[in-house]
Order: sequence, then structure tokens, then C-alpha cells
Amino acid sequence: MEVIKTALIFTTLLLSVWAQKPVVSVEPRSVSVNQDETVSLRCRVTSGAQPIQLVWKRSNNQPLADNVKVGPDGSVLTVASARPSNQGQYRCIATNAQGKGAIMVTLVVKQPAKVRVTPSGQVQVKVGGVASLHCHASGKPRPSISWFKQEAGREIALVSTETDTSLTAKVSVSAVQDGGTFVCRAQNKDGMSEEKVELKVKAEPSSPRLQFTRPT
Repeated sequence: MEVIKTALIFTTLLLSVWAQKPVVSVEPRSVSVNQDETVSLRCRVTSGAQPIQLVWKRSNNQPLADNVKVGPDGSVLTVASARPSNQGQYRCIATNAQGKGAIMVTLVVKQPAKVRVTPSGQVQVKVGGVASLHCHASGKPRPSISWFKQEAGREIALVSTETDTSLTAKVSVSAVQDGGTFVCRAQNKDGMSEEKVELKVKAEPSSPRLQFTRPT
């Protein structure tokens, strides 16, 4: 009698599992990735009657972007070279004959500071001239931007801004010593970026000295 009772309980439990709609999980529920990096989100079925179909969707029902791909079995969503427009919530939806189960995951795309200096590399300027070094920074939140000159193992602050996306350092050249290495550095809470430019000062050729000899 005890055997029959045990078998009946087991059968009841088995039938209840077979009759379950899917239950899914995603860990972690919030994922952060830097812009231009690749990230994968995996949806796992923890219970439910087979067969189960998995589908990924944006929470706003917008179509997935062209850089977002879903694996063959539907469980893995991959965002390649993440961009700001990929940020948001994604739903993993599992469906079987008994119903649906879904879970939400939030993707945060960080935008660390990034700089671009023009002109880049090496810049030549004559004594008496002025060199204009332009620096453009991108990132979110908006990064602070600063220009420095590297000199004798230390950095000399030249100019900075926290409100603009670009900053120009104007270097007046009165001597060869005014040249050197100049650094533009941008920084926000997600990262720091810098780029260097070498300023070469071209000295004016000295005028030829004329010597006169008195005839003897």
C-alpha cells in the first residue's frame, strides 16, 4: 500500500512539472559594457514542460538592432560593438504548450571619455609664430578636458574646461624651448583618455656675417 502511495505522489509531481509553463532566469539582471565592446546575455530555462521556445525582444517592442544577434537555440543574445542606442531593457520570453514565462535584463552602455587631437603627431612652428592645438572629447557624462605641457618630468597645466566638448591650446613660440610634448586629457566617471602632440620649433636661420678686410 505504501509503494502505491509513493508512486502516486511521484506521478502527481511529474504531471505537475509537465503541466508547468516555463520559468526562466538571467544572471546578472543588469549588465554594463563599454561602448564598442561586445557582450552576451544568456537566458536559462529553470523549469517547464518541453518543448520550450526562447525569444529575445526589446522591452519597447522595437526590433533588435543590426549589431544584436540571437544564437541558434534562442538562449544567447549578443551585442557586438555596443553603441549607446543598444542601451535599455531586453526580455527573454519562453513559450510552451502551457503558456509563457519572461524575464527582463537591463543593458547599460558606458561611454568613457575619448579624445581626438588635431593636428596630430608632430607639429612644426617657427620662432615668433603661434601653434593652435585643438582637442575634441566625447563621452557621457560629458568629460572634462585639459591641456598640459610635459616638462622636466612634470606636467604644467595650460587650460581646461568642464562645459565644452572641445578645447584649443594656443602656444606662442618665442624660443626653441617653447616646444615640447603637449597632452590633451579628457576624463569622466567611466574612464580617461589622452593624446599627445609634439611641438617642434624651427629656429630662423641666422643672417650671414659679413667680414671686411682692409687692403694693406
